[in-house]
Amino acid sequence: MMNQKNDSIESLATASLMTVASELFSNHHIITLPKGQ
Repeated sequence: MMNQKNDSIESLATASLMTVASELFSNHHIITLPKGQ
C-alpha cells in the first residue's frame, strides 16, 4: 500500500513538474524569441 501511495505521489509530482516546465518553456520561448531576433 505504501508503494502504491508513493507511486501516486510520484506520478502527481511528475505531472505537475511537466506542466510547470511546459509553461515555463512556452513563456521563455515567447519572451526570448523577439530578443533573439
